[in-house]
Amino acid sequence: MRLFICGSYTNVSDHAVFPVAVNKIIFIAILCIFLFIDSTTAINIKDEEITEDYFENRIYTQKNNIESTKVTYTNNYDVLDQYQNGRNYGECNLDDLTMYGQSFRPSYDTLTRVNMSLSRHGMPNGNVILKIRGSLEGEDLASVSLTWESVTLGVRGVSFDFPDIKVEIGKEYFLVLICENQYDGSYMAWGQGAHQDYYGDPYTRGEGWLCTESESEGKWHKFYDAGKKSDWAFETYGTGNKNQPSNKPDIDGPITWLKSDKEYEYKLTADDPENGEVFYFIEWGDDSNSSWIGPYNSVEEITKNHSWDFEENENYVIKAKTKDIFDEESDWSTIEISKPKIKEINSLNARFLKMVTSFLKILTIF
Repeated sequence: MRLFICGSYTNVSDHAVFPVAVNKIIFIAILCIFLFIDSTTAINIKDEEITEDYFENRIYTQKNNIESTKVTYTNNYDVLDQYQNGRNYGECNLDDLTMYGQSFRPSYDTLTRVNMSLSRHGMPNGNVILKIRGSLEGEDLASVSLTWESVTLGVRGVSFDFPDIKVEIGKEYFLVLICENQYDGSYMAWGQGAHQDYYGDPYTRGEGWLCTESESEGKWHKFYDAGKKSDWAFETYGTGNKNQPSNKPDIDGPITWLKSDKEYEYKLTADDPENGEVFYFIEWGDDSNSSWIGPYNSVEEITKNHSWDFEENENYVIKAKTKDIFDEESDWSTIEISKPKIKEINSLNARFLKMVTSFLKILTIF
């Protein structure tokens, strides 16, 4: 019997079972190595496809009014600011007959870029354009146009980069999306989230909008899907100065000589460093509270009434704090209130009797 071992034939007897077994083991080992390398490569390719969904470190061809450039998007100097990344209501197909808007309020004073949850189906025939505006029909603060090739098939995060824009913290701005595609079976779509009883409002600092007619005719209207308030899926990134929380409130009202079951009036004021809206939360000291109330304008005075049971406790502590539209909370303000104490009443009575006695003595002189 002849075996091929290590590049040459070797004569062995038909009873030489051990060398045959070794040859089989070597063959199986080599086969396993090739299979392992192939599977590892497949796993790496699969992982690369999965990580393509992330916004950071992806490359697109950006087409703007000046020139087409190759841009690598990284996240090394700006941070995620405002976002609504839910898609609990799926997506809406984009066409050239409709404009799409989303309002937001930045918490940084510099807007750097915007990510959109877009998807492409087929090969659309037009570009997708993002505009940043101070109002839905206002002038463009920035405008970026991407070709349809920049949007990969399926659901992807698409990044629109533009020169940094100075914005006012807490002021309302708008993302306006325009799609030049005429529907022919291929299209792009924008993900959306809708208000649900178990989800709540998907984005509380803004609203989704649609414009189904010519923009100049002012046909913008709020975006509702099946009667539910809807917001488009987006992310804004910012840098620079960040929003500061509103200051703790001043509390003004009676603090002594209070009676049980009588309502007393308290006035609260607080200012916001960015002159934004303010919410109040009041704890009355008797296990009751106002919950969050508002919004109110910065430095606007509000009035709230409350009563206590002074038979149960002789004093209570009122606590109040504020938050701004970004849910940044202030420290607590406190005041202590109390009813008249028996010692104080007795002391007052004694002083009153002493005054009366002195007055009577003076009368006897005359």
